[in-house]
Amino acid sequence: MSYRRISDINRSRCPQDRYTDRSYVTHETVQYKYNCCVKNCRRTKSGPKRTYFSFPKDDVLRKQWLNACQRDETNMNFDIARVCSLHFEEDCLLLEKMIEGKIGRPKETVLLKENSIPTKMLILERKRRGKKPLSKEARIIREKRKYSLATYEELVQYAQGKQSLSLEEYEKNIEINAINVKKSAYMERDVEQIEQNIDQNIEQNIVQNIQQYLVQNIDQNPVQNIVQNIQQNLVQNIDQNLIQNIDENIMQNIEQNIVQNIQQNIIQNIEQNVEQHTEQSEEKNEVLEQDIVQDIESLPYMYIPVFLCAYVPVYPHAYAFASESIYPN
Repeated sequence: MSYRRISDINRSRCPQDRYTDRSYVTHETVQYKYNCCVKNCRRTKSGPKRTYFSFPKDDVLRKQWLNACQRDETNMNFDIARVCSLHFEEDCLLLEKMIEGKIGRPKETVLLKENSIPTKMLILERKRRGKKPLSKEARIIREKRKYSLATYEELVQYAQGKQSLSLEEYEKNIEINAINVKKSAYMERDVEQIEQNIDQNIEQNIVQNIQQYLVQNIDQNPVQNIVQNIQQNLVQNIDQNLIQNIDENIMQNIEQNIVQNIQQNIIQNIEQNVEQHTEQSEEKNEVLEQDIVQDIESLPYMYIPVFLCAYVPVYPHAYAFASESIYPN
């Protein structure tokens, strides 16, 4: 059994696949992108071309380069660290033509002179990166917002119009408040008059009710009429001081007599009612006794078996009751 390599299998494919399939690539020239060690120094696509130089091996020059770049030796990896050609003056740079070995094409290279130090553009401001371009939908939305949002002039006009409207409304409110104050004053007067009329009507009604009550009581109670006549006769013959004492005594005597009469009448009525109830209850009891006797007489004779008397003890009162109920006279 023969084994084939993957490369041999790939060679059997269409020759067009050789440009796309990475298995045919024998050697790739990877170009590493360096960054400058100077703060805020960044590469840009539209900026000038630059070359990057590594740090020197001499300790004195290396410290000078670090001071120029504002860096510390502890935080640096000198195998990767580079400084671009923008920070060196033109006297420190050299242009030389070289021939590439593979193609044989001439090429210009930038070289750095010995003992040169970076002195240009060491202090740079930090620049913000540009935003991505907006899509079509975002642009349409932005244009619509321009027309929908009000400008400063429109806002000023709106505020002025609102202020004028507010002044007019304020004046109208003042007029309305004045009218309401007048109406409230008239209403207070009317309310006072109505309250006075109500008080007068109430007083008149009270007086009329009292008069009617007195007239009815006088008609119903002849005792009061007699007392009034006695008082009128006594006023003509006796002084007012004596009248008051006599009136009190007479009223007390009359009240006592009335109370005694009422008590006597109540007692008599109670006794009569008790007598009537007792008579009626006696009559009902007599009728019931007669009905019971008639029912018993209508019952047939009943005999007790003799053998039960031998086993069941019969008490005297039970025997009498049984004999009377079974053998009536």
